[in-house]
Amino acid sequence: MSEPNTALTPRATLAAGFLILMFFAGLLLVYLVGPSTPPASLGPSASDSSPAVTDEATGAVASAAAEADPPGKPGPELSAPAAGHLLAVTQQRLAALEEELEEWRRQQAAALETERQRVDAELARLAHAHRQQLEAAKEAGAGAMFAQLGRDYAALQARFTPDGILVSLAESDLEFARGRDTLVSERPASLMKLAEFLVVHPDLQVLLRGHTDSLGGETANLVLSEQRALAVKRLLVDLGVAEDRIRAEGMGETDPIADNRREQGRERNRRVEIYLTEG
Repeated sequence: MSEPNTALTPRATLAAGFLILMFFAGLLLVYLVGPSTPPASLGPSASDSSPAVTDEATGAVASAAAEADPPGKPGPELSAPAAGHLLAVTQQRLAALEEELEEWRRQQAAALETERQRVDAELARLAHAHRQQLEAAKEAGAGAMFAQLGRDYAALQARFTPDGILVSLAESDLEFARGRDTLVSERPASLMKLAEFLVVHPDLQVLLRGHTDSLGGETANLVLSEQRALAVKRLLVDLGVAEDRIRAEGMGETDPIADNRREQGRERNRRVEIYLTEG
């Protein structure tokens, strides 16, 4: 078996010192009250009961006892000077122990403060690293989102204009009946594709502008163009796009993109333009 560890912790040392002081205080009390048996009669059993007595305290008791009971002159009580000396030694030792205890407390407080500062610094470092990771993830996500948005715009054959991103749907795509605002197909492929795009990008607002050719009256064409824009709006709402994201207006025959003197030109002018803008 290994030898036991005899090193005392600061608290154990202070406790032992306190017990020693209490022991000598008891001896002092015995001398002061005047026991019938002199201190020498305590014998080996008294000294054996406190093996932790320090040399300094033992010397103080011996000198006090010698002054109180010199050889050849027995006496049951300590003299006043001897009792005062023993009390002074005891108080000095108690003061020293209190100083040691206070120093230990200061050391513990300093150690705790150092550890607290270390933990705070580590937490701050971890928080900073976490913020950097979040920012990097956001940047990566934003880059991926813009890349996907660009691919989606390309699939819609959209182009950038001062009024927003323009997606132009011709009459052949929407299949309006000539001179009417009714869609021939209930679910045109072009509008279904656009609705899917808008659902994926809910931050986009939609402006629908209806256009006609120059055939018919100007006022009638203005009303017809607006009705066609509203028809597209209703269909987009039915396909899952929020109504408050969509605004519809008619432009009539005022903004042709082709020659109205030719049938092909008039067909291109009969259109609904879709502008996408940030909300």
